[in-house]
Amino acid sequence: MIFYFILQYIYYFFLGASFLLSLFAFIKSKFNKREIGLFAMFLFLGICFEVISLYSKSVLHIPKSYSSNSYCLLTILYFSYFYFTNLSSENHRKILLVGFTLIAAMMVYILSAFSYANSIINLFLFSSVYLIFVTLLYFLDTLSKPRMGNILNEFSFWISIAVLLWNTFFVFRTGAMYYFDTHDHQFLLTLQTGFTIINMLNYFLYCVGLSCLLYRNKFESPIS
Repeated sequence: MIFYFILQYIYYFFLGASFLLSLFAFIKSKFNKREIGLFAMFLFLGICFEVISLYSKSVLHIPKSYSSNSYCLLTILYFSYFYFTNLSSENHRKILLVGFTLIAAMMVYILSAFSYANSIINLFLFSSVYLIFVTLLYFLDTLSKPRMGNILNEFSFWISIAVLLWNTFFVFRTGAMYYFDTHDHQFLLTLQTGFTIINMLNYFLYCVGLSCLLYRNKFESPIS
């Protein structure tokens, strides 16, 4: 139990660090200000939803799933825009638009078929599958285009690794949750601890990507 609480505090540290680093990158950047600014706003809203989730029942008297569902919808909107602007192939952009249309229709159906408070698992599961698809589309697009620099120095690369890792683990955890809840509850608790570690790693990779942006802004000239 103590180990889990330590992990939680480390997770909050990386969450706050990634947001502060995004603000610093926005202030210091010579270019890509719109991309960095939107990412900082995304992180800020994520922190807001995290706070709302912590105090939803005790202070706000609303179901915790309200903030979780809202964050899920925000994630779909943000990363759809993020990848649309980072894809270089027009065909890949069209594929992304088709995928976004399908996931938007699915979200409308889920929210109309279930109550907003009870649709959390369905929303996150479908959004995770969608985000896995768009990150793989990004990697396909990246590998198919000529590249001058090292991909490890790309902000979008590290963000994509984080998104792919988090959503893949979430799909696995959700699928295993129903089975292990009745067959091996202890392993289910281990998965919960693993998910906290994945959350930490997710924001750590955000910090790596932001550090790459700061490095590029230090040594490259602004794009006119």
